Amino acid sequence: MDLITQLQDKLDHLLYVFGTCIGVLQRDAPPSSFFNNPQNQPQQSQQSQPQQQQSQPPQQTSQQQSQPQQQQSQPPQQTSQQPAEEWDAPSKMALQVIETSKVIESYIEKLPGFDKTEDQQYEDLKNLNTQSKKVSNELLSSRKDAIELLKMVKESIRYISEESKNEENQEQPMEQ
Repeated sequence: MDLITQLQDKLDHLLYVFGTCIGVLQRDAPPSSFFNNPQNQPQQSQQSQPQQQQSQPPQQTSQQQSQPQQQQSQPPQQTSQQPAEEWDAPSKMALQVIETSKVIESYIEKLPGFDKTEDQQYEDLKNLNTQSKKVSNELLSSRKDAIELLKMVKESIRYISEESKNEENQEQPMEQ
């Protein structure tokens, strides 16, 4: 496999790892609530609280006000306890991303011309183009030579077969 193909395979693998990481994090992340902070509460719920407080007796209103403050100070409780090994997965996935990234960087550094300036790369391309033309001309010359040789071989085979027929024809009348 050439270097470019290996690089493409590693990039594909890195994208696969990223997709898997996002999926696992979405699946295994503990639930979080956006409503613990009163600044993030929707305006509808804030508007409905004053209306409810006005209709209730003053004792109940003070109890309700103290309950949200207690709830805000307590961290949200997880409904399902997840084992510690599940949350070991993000660190393993991060290591896999880092390792794959390092391999990709090493492949990029191995690419020809990585350490050359643009002018040097241009000169290399000109030299390669000249060599390519030279080899192409040699190939065309070899092809022409091969075609000529094939014609000579065919002509020789025809000559041999005609001579062979002539000899057979000359031998047959003598036998009679």
